[in-house]
Amino acid sequence: MYRLFDSPGIADGFANVYRDEIKRKGLDLKVFSGTRHKTARDTSVSITQFLDTAKRNGLEVPLDVQERIVVALTAADSLTRNRM
Repeated sequence: MYRLFDSPGIADGFANVYRDEIKRKGLDLKVFSGTRHKTARDTSVSITQFLDTAKRNGLEVPLDVQERIVVALTAADSLTRNRM
């Protein structure tokens, strides 16, 4: 069984509860502890990045289409922020 815990103390407490029962059955209990990282990253793509990537890939996006993309991405970003 593999489980992640928020702190080493909780993991040790969980292991202690089951350690005796596991030994009675002749099995080994292995507990590994370490640091779990959650890197906060902004993975969203800005409008400028999107248009620059399109240009680098040989797509010429007309100005009126660029304006529609800006409106759509801004609306989607606002919708996402409002749902949080």
